[in-house]
Amino acid sequence: MLQAVSRIQNLWLHLTALEVYQYTGISLRRRRRKATTELDVQSRVFTITDLLGRTRPDGFMDVERFIFRPGKVFAHFLFGPGRQTALLSAKALHYDPYRQTWEKRLVRYLSYQWRCKAHAGDALQPFRVVTLLDAVGVHVNERKPSETRTRLEKALDALLQDSVIAAWQYDRWDEGLVSQRGWAQHWLQATILIEPPDIIRETYQRLARYETFAKRGLPSPKTLGDQLKARRQELRLSQLQAAEQIGISPSYLNRLEQGNRGRKITAALQHKLDAWLARPVMPQE
Repeated sequence: MLQAVSRIQNLWLHLTALEVYQYTGISLRRRRRKATTELDVQSRVFTITDLLGRTRPDGFMDVERFIFRPGKVFAHFLFGPGRQTALLSAKALHYDPYRQTWEKRLVRYLSYQWRCKAHAGDALQPFRVVTLLDAVGVHVNERKPSETRTRLEKALDALLQDSVIAAWQYDRWDEGLVSQRGWAQHWLQATILIEPPDIIRETYQRLARYETFAKRGLPSPKTLGDQLKARRQELRLSQLQAAEQIGISPSYLNRLEQGNRGRKITAALQHKLDAWLARPVMPQE
């Protein structure tokens, strides 16, 4: 552990072309701020200030505790005006870097995007599918594009389950294109609406004097599949949990949400779906 901490202490941030400002003028009332020159800045990420433990007979210390502080540049993004960039990035640390690579990179990408677009006044921005895949660092599987789509939707559902996002749904996408050949290229150009959680909205509302977020939610779902997915996301259920409540198989629920019903819905099944869609949200849910 001490070796790992020592390596972290040796990490440096290198900022290039940083503009340094100084105030000019005789009096305080007339002083003006202008950029002087561009400098390079190097700063440690963390610095260990104290080690606490017991000294062994061989002269080495068994460290029990250590005290550290962030570097000045890095502290600006943790405690200064830019601290909002770490709101959701901190949650990315909880995802496994090998098994949850998609979730980990999407959290980081979305948190920075919402911070960059804070002054736009609207947090509900559409993201292209190809843009989200680029953020994850993957390309669509040309032979089995459905696997790429399923994995992306699974990652978004995981972020919803963990309250990293408030909701998500397709914005510009025709589900009927799936039955056509070469539908993956159309899917890559589709857009997805991703709604940030309340903590993002509330924090960015206090960023600046004239900066507010419009409380705009996702549009009302139209198709049965959109209604089922929206209701499941509202209840924060997985497809397996929702299918058990409805009384159908998870695979059939997945087809319903994607618009591929497979067979005609019977009156009894339609009654189950309508009852499940109308059920109230209980406190334990």
